[in-house]
Amino acid sequence: MIRNKKRAALEKNEEGAKRTAVSLLAYREHTEKELYTKLTERGFSKQDAAAAVAFAVEKNYLSERRYYLRFAEFCAKSKHFGKRRIAQEAKRKGFSSE
Repeated sequence: MIRNKKRAALEKNEEGAKRTAVSLLAYREHTEKELYTKLTERGFSKQDAAAAVAFAVEKNYLSERRYYLRFAEFCAKSKHFGKRRIAQEAKRKGFSSE
């Protein structure tokens, strides 16, 4: 059973990209840009990576708003960053300007 899942995730098509995206998101949150980049670096086509990101957003597996709120809270409490520094770090990390 596990071999089949690994084999399906290794297939370089849209379904494999979706499975890989869900697997990456199960480990930690990502921005849309980060997830897209990771999928293309793993050999998926740009179209398949974009479809996988859209799928993750549609299913609410990926939420930049949720991730940004947790990221900002972490930076404020742990690193004692101010609003400007948090915004700067968020931009560097790839969050959308919204």
